Amino acid sequence: MYKRQILLFLNTIISFFILAGDLINVKAGVYADLTLTFTKSGTANNLIHFRGYKSTPGDIQSHYSPTFKYGDSIASNPMPVLRENRASNNEGQGMGMNVRGSYIRLENLLVQYYSHGVHIDSSQTGCHLKNIVCVDQGDYNVAHSYNPPSMPDAFQNYDGNGITARGTNHVLENIFVLNSGAQGITLYDRGHTVNNSRIMCDNTVNPTDYYFLVCKYCF
Repeated sequence: MYKRQILLFLNTIISFFILAGDLINVKAGVYADLTLTFTKSGTANNLIHFRGYKSTPGDIQSHYSPTFKYGDSIASNPMPVLRENRASNNEGQGMGMNVRGSYIRLENLLVQYYSHGVHIDSSQTGCHLKNIVCVDQGDYNVAHSYNPPSMPDAFQNYDGNGITARGTNHVLENIFVLNSGAQGITLYDRGHTVNNSRIMCDNTVNPTDYYFLVCKYCF
């Protein structure tokens, strides 16, 4: 089964059949051009768990830091990769993971080349993101880069969000965000916890504007 077909199958599972307390293991590989959308909810004592692994379920363990470090390549640090095809213009589109349920745990997943890596909707609570890696989200089209006088609009390429958590009482643990053109980690509302996480930028075409943004109402 092709990786795209696997993603379509997974979307069917998580949209219609998954139950509180269920664990879905996803093997390392590149899964392209689709959004994983979580619409079911777990419970406070039985989260829905979506977990990546290399070759054997449970073989990726993060302790006090993300397993993916600055300078690592995806080939040398395998985990499931959700990758959008941004084509030759280097403009990320869409969303890697859209969480529209409560009490969901996402672990050991890498998101690349979307406009938005992971988004948790405003009405949700109690989600847990652990060892999530977001790389190169946003618009990296050189023609849109702020460069007066040829490109005087500094907001032309204000695009690219690593992780946005709306709602209440979410936990972000061992997160690594590299090169999100607008915002690295954004927290809305209240009650969230962020531990052992890193946000970095080395892209000069569309550098990160806000590495860590905490707000009630913003972009």
